[in-house]
Amino acid sequence: MIYQSIKEEGLKRISRGSFHVEENLFLSTVEKISDVLAEQQFVPEFGIDGMFLQYLDERAAEDAKRRINEKGVKADTMQERTSWKVKVEF
Repeated sequence: MIYQSIKEEGLKRISRGSFHVEENLFLSTVEKISDVLAEQQFVPEFGIDGMFLQYLDERAAEDAKRRINEKGVKADTMQERTSWKVKVEF
């Protein structure tokens, strides 16, 4: 359910022009990392060309980044004031 919602939101943003990613690339990437996306407790944020997954601690963010990278998708972690984010690059 969560995975499907993320996919639909990304496609809406692509069609509106606020998310600058090719539709096929977006769909193939989210399919590769569907297991990580299905575990999300927070709605991801969409940037211009990336998606940000939010985590409450560094350990969870680093684990998600590692799992995403293992699937051949580029990702990186960053710290916010009270949380950690994993940027999924397309």
